[in-house]
Order: sequence, then structure tokens, then C-alpha cells
Amino acid sequence: MWTRAEPGNILARTQYIAVNQGHDKEHYFSIRYMWGREGYEVVGAPSSSAPAFNVLFDFPVREVSGRWRQWIGPNWGVNLNVEHHQEPAYHRWGGTAGVFLDF
Repeated sequence: MWTRAEPGNILARTQYIAVNQGHDKEHYFSIRYMWGREGYEVVGAPSSSAPAFNVLFDFPVREVSGRWRQWIGPNWGVNLNVEHHQEPAYHRWGGTAGVFLDF
């Protein structure tokens, strides 16, 4: 994926690889790894010691995510998603859990 960021006129690229396993109406399991560059991010507001916004330009970024979908009945089941996002300004762990209906 190519992203053009402003200000700075930066062209940043990310790519990913994913592996999936499973069968419809049984389960799916997926793992995804993304790596590349991010173009522009504001990481701090102006203050008395730094009168301008604090920003990062053209920095590395990585993300790992996993997804599991399990059917419990013929047309419903549960989802579980987790992810880890990493860049110089911060690291983030997150996830979701839910129930789905398959129409």
C-alpha cells in the first residue's frame, strides 16, 4: 500500500503477509504481519517550551494481528481479534470479542 502524506510530501509504503486456515461453517484462524513506513503523525501539541506541533516524519511501523472465528451453531458463532501495533511514538495492544450471525 502506498500513502502520500502532507505536510512533507512523503510517499510511504507498507506491505503485509497473511496466513489463513479453516473451513466455512467450522472455524477460521488468520495471522497477519504488516511492516513498512508511516509518512506523518502529530505526537504532541504546542507548549510554552515547544511552540510548534511535535511531529514524526517517515518512520517505521509494524503490526501483528490474529483473528479466530468459531461457529457454534449452523449460522452463528464467536469472533476473537487481537493486534499489536508498534512505532517509535507508541506501542498499542488491542482486541475485540463478539458474536456473529451468518446470513
